[in-house]
Amino acid sequence: MKPYAFFLDLDGTYLSGNHIPEENIVAIKEAQKKGHFVCINTGRSYAGIGDKVLHSAPFDGVVAGLGTDIRIHGESVYTKRLQPETAAKLVEYYLSIPGENLYLSGENVCFVTNPDFASDIHVVIHSAEEYREKYIKAPVNKFTATVHPEKSAIEPYREELNLYYYPKLIEGTVAGCNKATGILVAAKKLGVPIERCVAIGDSANDVDVLSAAGIAVVMGNHEPGMEKYADFITDTVENAGVAKAILKLIEEN
Repeated sequence: MKPYAFFLDLDGTYLSGNHIPEENIVAIKEAQKKGHFVCINTGRSYAGIGDKVLHSAPFDGVVAGLGTDIRIHGESVYTKRLQPETAAKLVEYYLSIPGENLYLSGENVCFVTNPDFASDIHVVIHSAEEYREKYIKAPVNKFTATVHPEKSAIEPYREELNLYYYPKLIEGTVAGCNKATGILVAAKKLGVPIERCVAIGDSANDVDVLSAAGIAVVMGNHEPGMEKYADFITDTVENAGVAKAILKLIEEN
């Protein structure tokens, strides 16, 4: 039996809000019992995933921060970070826009520039000076912001960033990194060829990995247009679509 390596998006795929369908956890354990591998593959940074999700199932690995932070069986195998000055300039820019917010997230800590967006995992940055003095050396893998920056603000860093635009958000990380590059590294470490890699996702930042993986599974609650990247469409996140996809494939294996 040749194993599959499953790579699961989190938000809108493995979990909905804070809810993880129990069927997903059961299916992951069943797949692993049969010799398959199951990994997280998320846009969230490692620090942003949270212990509840990280420890909800015995994952074989984590591809975090859009492929910038990869860990297999607890070992760090790949890391890329935003340039500290780029992060500092983004902080300065978003602090100048009243009511909006910048999330900066990394391996150990997550920052916000607007306290209204803070949760218990976030450090609030009150000024650009504070960030430079206290936090500029903190590793940052990606950012998410609530408005699209003006071209003049982002253009100086365009070559070093990989950007995803959404109706109300922009998501950015290190150029050359995405969920697809992440699974290539992880799959090699696991000893699984790309044609045996299964990507499961629901949104625009999953396009790269769905296109690269041997098998592409799109959630029933997917964003418009995502169906064209799917080998098959599973059920919705609320109806444990991840579990249904995993069980379908391992039973057919």
